[in-house]
Formats: sequence, C-alpha cells, structure tokens
Amino acid sequence: MAVIDLCCSDLRFFSQNLWLAGKTASAGPGLDGRSQVLVSENRIWRARLDLTAENGPGVLKFRQMAAKLNGRAGRIRMCVINFFTPRYNGNLQEFYDLLGISPADIAAGFMPFSDNSTFSDGTGFALPSPSEPRVTGSYQAGATQIAVSGVYGEMLQPGAYFSINDFLYIVEENSAGLLTFSPPLREAIAIGDTVNVSAPKIQVRLSSDAGFRPEVENFRRVKPMSLDLEEAFERD
Repeated sequence: MAVIDLCCSDLRFFSQNLWLAGKTASAGPGLDGRSQVLVSENRIWRARLDLTAENGPGVLKFRQMAAKLNGRAGRIRMCVINFFTPRYNGNLQEFYDLLGISPADIAAGFMPFSDNSTFSDGTGFALPSPSEPRVTGSYQAGATQIAVSGVYGEMLQPGAYFSINDFLYIVEENSAGLLTFSPPLREAIAIGDTVNVSAPKIQVRLSSDAGFRPEVENFRRVKPMSLDLEEAFERD
C-alpha cells in the first residue's frame, strides 16, 4: 500500500504531539489498600496532528492524501519536529556557531587542544562534521542501549527524538554517545546504520478508517482538522 511522505516543510503544523502508549494490568487494591501492577513492554507510538486550514493547492493535496491512504491501509512517513535539539539545517556557519567553535578555528580548519597547543605538525582536531550519527556496533531487536558516533549523538538531550529506518525512539539518558532510550529497538541494526537526528521519521497510520475526511468550505478552503495516528510496523 501507499506510503505518503509528510515532511516538516510540506504542511503548516498547528501542533504535533507524540506519546508512548501501553497497557498495564492490576487486580485492584488488596485488603491492605495496595495495588500490584503488572506490565510488559507493549508500548506503541500514538500521535495527534492538528492541521491548519489549506487553500488552493492544499485542497488537492489533502484530497490526494485521503485517497491514497485508503483508510488505515496506507501509511504516512511523518517528519517529527525535534525542537530543542542541535541539528544541521544546511548552513555550516550556523552549525559551527551552535557548537561554539570560534571564527579563528573555522578559518584555520581545525581545533587546537584546550590550552591552544597543536600537534607536532601544527594542526589540531578536525572540525565536527554535520553528518548524522552512525551506530558503532550491531544490536538485536529489543535492545534499549546503543552507542553512536558524531557530535549529534554526543549532544542528544534526554527527551529528544531520533529514528532509525523510520522507527522512532526517545532518549532517556545519554553518556557521551551511549544512548538509553524507549521503546526497545523495533528491529536489529548494524554498525554504520544512520541515526536520524536532524529530521527523525516515523511511519504511522490512521487510528480509524474515517480518520481523514477533508471538509472543503466554499469550494476553496479545507477546514482545520486533527488526525489521530498510531505507529505502523510494516516495512516494504
């Protein structure tokens, strides 16, 4: 079935909210008033996407999306807005400014030691690369820790998102690029796999067949609407 790409630049988001939803079991309070809660790792991503009104070409875009989705059969590859996370937007100077690299170091093409000394050949450490992090080992599905390389991996804050092969994860702890995260890995990953931090992606589907019905006012404007979505696990 169709997979529709919904990039951050494609539509004007009013709001985008994601949360991990799971279920617990309990027999209720005992005679002492205490409850025992049983839990297994059954969490999946759910999302609510509030879309603003669209005019002109936006009407056709919404109609096309609704037709291609065919209710819950199709999927959306949705960009996740990773606010408060350092990310590369195509401007190398802004990237270096974000990391606090001085103009002198940029002009020299390298960074010296903390005491401004250099190696014996007069050079220093290479300037950080804006490339996305890479996985530095191989991990099986179900893992909750991975090690990643690159400045983005080292700077990921708890609460930030990343994705691998359109599966979304949220950082719980970060120790110099060793990430502890939720949910557990959805599939095995190999050394060198890309970790998407600048524009994480997740594949989702509508939570109900009637979840996306664009309403057009006066033949020219799609009304604002909200989409309830849930994680899709298939990969073509």
